[in-house]
Amino acid sequence: TKTITISDLKEDLKISTVQELVAFAQSVNAGKTYEGQVVRLKNDLDLKGINWEPIGYWMNETDNKEFNGTFDGENHTISNLTINMLSQPSDDYWGAGFIGILGDGTLKNIKFSNANIHSAVTGTGIAVGDIERNATIENVETLNGEINTTAAYAGGICGNMNAGKIVNCVNRANVNSQESYIAGICGSMINANIADCTNNAKVKSNGGYTGGICGSISQGNVNRCGNNGEIISTESENSIGGIAGFIANRTTKGLVMSYCYNKANIVASGTHNVGGIVRKFAEEIII
Repeated sequence: TKTITISDLKEDLKISTVQELVAFAQSVNAGKTYEGQVVRLKNDLDLKGINWEPIGYWMNETDNKEFNGTFDGENHTISNLTINMLSQPSDDYWGAGFIGILGDGTLKNIKFSNANIHSAVTGTGIAVGDIERNATIENVETLNGEINTTAAYAGGICGNMNAGKIVNCVNRANVNSQESYIAGICGSMINANIADCTNNAKVKSNGGYTGGICGSISQGNVNRCGNNGEIISTESENSIGGIAGFIANRTTKGLVMSYCYNKANIVASGTHNVGGIVRKFAEEIII
């Protein structure tokens, strides 16, 4: 006979109110990862008047929290997500977004309306700030809103991902940054995949590596994606493209980008490394 405790039970969590959503976020930041559990959003929620504390964060190697479960929005909308993180809590701090740090988890089937983020945090996105491992963002849509950040790695859906995938997502929130690795969908990706995603908003950076879908791709694939938003970079030595600004470190030849389009203007202050789809490659790549 095995004795189990309440903490061993793996029941789904249902969230119906703003108060329940805030309590869930606080529980993750207190150390609960929700690994193996599904968190289900049962209603549209309005976060007006709340300065949202991202779900999970990375302060340093010993002080970090992440969400490892599945958050299923069940096609509901979170309105007025507001994040004001105008200072970097530490030099190594990452993660500003609805979910700050997504580890091995999943965020899916959710919309964000009128999201406004003002951030000095590395890794900023409306849905997810930073993906640390093999996580998934699927069927996520930003209906409108804006990101304004003074830090690198920012995207309308996700700021940065070190693995995992982003699938079937749409961004309509403008992204503005003073730094590099900026995009409509994900600022930078390493060993990851983006598929069936569209950016419909303006992306503007004062740095390099700026794109409609991804600012920089390192060992990853972008398939069936499109950009309809104006892409602007004021950096004179920029790498800027309608889909991606820069593709680097592809260790094996193969398909990196397929069935992608750009229909918007690409505006750059300089004349270096500017392209309608992607401009700068670190080595030979088959497209």
